[in-house]
Amino acid sequence: DPRSGWPVARMASVSVVADLCVVAGSVATIGMLADADGPAWLAASGLAHAWTDVDGEVGGALANAPPQRACAARAQRSGGR
Repeated sequence: DPRSGWPVARMASVSVVADLCVVAGSVATIGMLADADGPAWLAASGLAHAWTDVDGEVGGALANAPPQRACAARAQRSGGR
């Protein structure tokens, strides 16, 4: 956490699928920094995502999806490219 210099307290991992890697990376980083508000913030982003917190809880639209679903989400948004 750049605000404190310490690791984030709540989120352990965030993955986001977006058309641009800079968008996916930025949204994932902000989701990590949002700590306890991260899951709600990620859901509000409207992007396909998955997260794991420090207690092992998982969530997000892609949390338990097979890898093909993540690829399909990206292909659907990009028009099949």
